[in-house]
Amino acid sequence: MTTRNTLPTTITVVFLLQLIILPSMAQITWPSGQLLPSFPASASTQDLITLRETSTHWEAEGSSLGHNTGRLETDGWLCQTGIDAANQHMIYGPYNTTIPAGPNVAEFRMKIDNNTANNDPIVDIDVRNATTGQILAMQTLTRQQFPVAGSYTNFTLPFNMPADNQSLELRVYWRGTSYTKVDWVGVQQNGSSAEMYLFASLKGIVNRTQPRIFSYEGDAFAEGPYTWLQSLGLSWTEPADKWTLITKYRSELAGLIVYDPAQIHTVNLATVLAKDRQALIASPALAARLTAAPYNLPVVLDLRGQFTSKLQVYQALYNNYWSGLDHRLLIGLNPEVHKAAAREYAVALGAAVIWLDPNVAAESTLLNSFLSSMTSGACFMGWWPEEEPGVTRASTYGIATVASDFATNLTVHSGMPRTVNTKPIPPKPVLQNKLYVAFILSDGDNLQYVEHLMRKLWSNPDRGSVPIGWTLSPAMLDAMPGALNYYWQSSTNNDNLISGPSGYGYAYPNNWPIQSLNQFVAKTEDYNRRAGLRVVTIWNTITGGINQNVGQSFANHAPTLLGLTAQNTGGGLTIYNQSLPGMALSCNYCTNEQAMKDHISSASSGWNGTSPRFIIIQAQPWQNVTPTSFKNVANSLGADYVVVRPDHIFQLIREANGLPVDPGANLGQDITNLGGTVSAQYQADSPAGEEYTNLVDNNTNTKYLTFHASAWTQYQAASPYVVTRYTITSANDSPERDPLLWTLQGSTNGTSWTTLDSRSNEDFPSRFQTRTFNFTNSTPYTYYRLNMTNNSGSILQLAEIELFGISPSASRLQAPVVRTTQPSETYELAVYPVPSSDELKVLGLTAKAEITVCDLAGEQVIGKTTLLPERSSVNIKALKPGMYVLHIISGEEQKTLRFMKE
Repeated sequence: MTTRNTLPTTITVVFLLQLIILPSMAQITWPSGQLLPSFPASASTQDLITLRETSTHWEAEGSSLGHNTGRLETDGWLCQTGIDAANQHMIYGPYNTTIPAGPNVAEFRMKIDNNTANNDPIVDIDVRNATTGQILAMQTLTRQQFPVAGSYTNFTLPFNMPADNQSLELRVYWRGTSYTKVDWVGVQQNGSSAEMYLFASLKGIVNRTQPRIFSYEGDAFAEGPYTWLQSLGLSWTEPADKWTLITKYRSELAGLIVYDPAQIHTVNLATVLAKDRQALIASPALAARLTAAPYNLPVVLDLRGQFTSKLQVYQALYNNYWSGLDHRLLIGLNPEVHKAAAREYAVALGAAVIWLDPNVAAESTLLNSFLSSMTSGACFMGWWPEEEPGVTRASTYGIATVASDFATNLTVHSGMPRTVNTKPIPPKPVLQNKLYVAFILSDGDNLQYVEHLMRKLWSNPDRGSVPIGWTLSPAMLDAMPGALNYYWQSSTNNDNLISGPSGYGYAYPNNWPIQSLNQFVAKTEDYNRRAGLRVVTIWNTITGGINQNVGQSFANHAPTLLGLTAQNTGGGLTIYNQSLPGMALSCNYCTNEQAMKDHISSASSGWNGTSPRFIIIQAQPWQNVTPTSFKNVANSLGADYVVVRPDHIFQLIREANGLPVDPGANLGQDITNLGGTVSAQYQADSPAGEEYTNLVDNNTNTKYLTFHASAWTQYQAASPYVVTRYTITSANDSPERDPLLWTLQGSTNGTSWTTLDSRSNEDFPSRFQTRTFNFTNSTPYTYYRLNMTNNSGSILQLAEIELFGISPSASRLQAPVVRTTQPSETYELAVYPVPSSDELKVLGLTAKAEITVCDLAGEQVIGKTTLLPERSSVNIKALKPGMYVLHIISGEEQKTLRFMKE
């Protein structure tokens, strides 16, 4: 590609001088193994600006517009099936002649009452030049293109006005297939759209060295302009004119990249190039203003006239720039829609930005070129032209999608403190023969939802009145740590934070490459553990179940998980590797209260009260499902129902099936977070900022360095703990300083030491790499000491140490589940052997008893059978392997026992 660079020689000298005098500031860091980068600490006072496209609106019921069908209703113009004439224009006009020549965007604000019944065409929208009769743009909108039922949605239609002073007509042609109401139609003037690109790039350039600009771009789903600033403890100032910020930060800017309005995808190319050129993204119209006083910004790159197609733009990006970019991240943004929002984050990182459709052959081929060259564990951020094809394609390459296209302040959120203080799970309810119901609110994998609509729902006055599972993205540990900590700290005991689909990012694990599935699960476990998330919602499309190999991978590599949900509605319970329950949802995407009630009723059908039954309802938030909705549904349920948290329902499922109720408890928690004291053999020779206290600060970007080849570090806990696992994280540079060999010792008094674990010839291939080491130990110690020797040279350094343990009292409670092959000496009713294969013996019978056996769905698999004390065995040879429930009635005594058939 030959670029047209209009930078004169004299201006080049100024540009270089500006680069020389730019202030020295912090930089973005991206440790190896971290999903997303860390930004410098956000400024305590932010410049708050509002970013919105300004437009000229004409009310649907106003005098400027005409109608061939429909009628006025309160705030808009309504057409209803069976009442109004179909196949007519319900809106036309306004014949305005003030729209400037060049690129503009028409807007149509409409709503329908049902967006799920089918996908029929609803309306045709078009832009017509009434002066010439030419149709400038048109589109058919189908039912499912309305993301929300009963609420207005803005649809945009880009068009090019051929000349000034020509008459514009906007039309809505109603097909007669759905209730349709139009609020207004309008035109976004080309200057306001250009400002969105401009100030998104200003945010990215400025915030990459220190986040100082915060924007509010809210719509009906948004949280309010000050909400997050207040929640994060930040102050702000609001400039009267956002253009003054260009002057304020002029010393950090080097020039402009001018995009081509005739090939709008050049905006994405400009986004990629803006960081290295320290350039703002400018339209030709705004460039004239920006090159003049008081800004005097030179044009460093002009993209006009260089591309004739969208594909050509992205092919040039791949051919000329991709090899020099970070292959851990690819971002999808539609330049016609995502004018600001996540664009600031892309600019700050200089990441590759594309908009390629897997369903378009030529675009699909180029997309595959990008995806196939990405590194293991890479992420796709932003969004896709269509959800399922995009997530499927990324999943086949082992790449998770972190939905974030309308996340508006990721640079500021990523610069917040990375400490997240989680809360323990409250005690679960007692297991009874009840109908247990858990509610989940979906879409928390989406960072824009977490930032906007979820924060709005979090303020609902009924939050906390009933248990709710709130899905979140584990990637918030990197992208929004302050927000994650806020949700934890403001949560009630009825707010259960769980992982959105399907782990650290949105993926379809059934499509994941077999060779990297375990790494995806292990990384998810690491992020979930640190984020405090114990349940994962697994999606394999909106209706797919979990393949056996996927469930087994989670069972093997996510040892702290309580359970998985699956999208195959009504698919029942599966226990993977006899250790991890996976439960199909009873409703996978409910849209309202009645749907939830109907699915609960259906899932309860046939329950006879002799065993517990478990029902999980997942609702989506985009159609006004709120905490109040869940409260109303819960209040409608009878006495046989118990509404519980999702983590509790999986603990109850585990108890009902003979599995450990808290599988992560024996791994313990990081005791270095519990108020002990860290010390070191050499405490006085470290450079400033590299002291031994950094070892337990939960920040892998800091380190401890001592000018000795060998040294010990020590942690004194507030009370004794049984430690069985620890981690060591390598520092930022100089691999020769890494620990090569070490011993971990424990002591009850700080003087007598017992060696617990010894390692030699260990390796940390990557910087900031965290490695985990397990060992056997059952003794509680108050002191733990790590004696280390480096690879070579006279300097030892490391970034972080974690010690995972449990208190002695907790270790006594965590007795392992054991196989029993000999009968108990006691006479309480029990079964053996566990597991059983052919014959199950009931112990402790003192009189005649009647028994039945049911599966976990409550279906009877062995009918009523009489047992006697001297003949107390049941033949179970015909049963399939799995968990079963044994019901025993002896006189007036009733007992329910659970057993496993091998």
